[in-house]
Amino acid sequence: MSRPSVVIGIPAFNRGDLVGHAIESVLTQTWPDLQLVISDDASTDATEEVCSRWAEVDQRVKYIRQPVNLGLTGNFNFLFAECSRADFVMMLSDDDWLDPDYVERCRAELVKRPDYVVVAGTSLFIREGEAVAEESPMQLRDEKPERRVSAYYRSVFECGAYYGLMRGSALSAAMPMPDVLANDWILVGRVVCVGKVMTLTDTHVNRRLGGTSESVSSVLNVVGGRLGEARLPHLYTSFRVWRDIVRGSPVFGVLNARTRLTLSARAALGVIDWPSLAWHLTEPSARALNGWRSTRWAWVLYARLTRALGAGRKP
Repeated sequence: MSRPSVVIGIPAFNRGDLVGHAIESVLTQTWPDLQLVISDDASTDATEEVCSRWAEVDQRVKYIRQPVNLGLTGNFNFLFAECSRADFVMMLSDDDWLDPDYVERCRAELVKRPDYVVVAGTSLFIREGEAVAEESPMQLRDEKPERRVSAYYRSVFECGAYYGLMRGSALSAAMPMPDVLANDWILVGRVVCVGKVMTLTDTHVNRRLGGTSESVSSVLNVVGGRLGEARLPHLYTSFRVWRDIVRGSPVFGVLNARTRLTLSARAALGVIDWPSLAWHLTEPSARALNGWRSTRWAWVLYARLTRALGAGRKP
């Protein structure tokens, strides 16, 4: 049997209670000519049983169980290598699910637009069965790659393009994904250098809140972050974005040295959430005010102000 033009990868780990929903959402797509590749990262729960059962009943499912745990980034990179030979490829988290027409709609746009490398639906963020937020659509249509990448890093805080349908050739040029905080941002930044990006507003990838990406600390637990990253995550990410453009990924070799330097500075500044950075820098000192009755009012005022500016937590 020839390989379908669309291949979807699910990196699974200990999601026996949820991965079936993700699998079903792929196999019930209105575009049926696809393959689903599941990489089970040595799960210790019912994930193997659930995935094996789906592989038995639908020949489009290829189930691979890793003999040892690769880690989240390693499992994604395994799937990138496994799937990127297809014309179109996408990843789906093991606790998320797709609208039924997601693949068909995204594929149709890529077929019509050869200069586009990613078409994604809008991300809906789900908590306890209810949609609580919707991602702002990302449209990167500039002909110049440096302008696309710069615009991308100014709007990267919602990175739905990572779960969009990509051209396999663009993914091949961008991989492997580094095992660092915000590695999905960096991978998509490379893909954006290759071609244009479109977001459709009337089909969705439904992303369940509460997983690995729920907080900086949970991501760092997975990627093994260094001391200080939880306190200053945007600065660490900013440096890595700068380094990736200047001398990291070969994909930026299409740009001359001067353009790369200018782009790297703009992109590095673009990924910094300035209210959040200010909060991370001042919060330890401000929190000390909460320890004294006479200054507790100042801590409460500080906490309310930072929340109003888009940073901080409830006091």
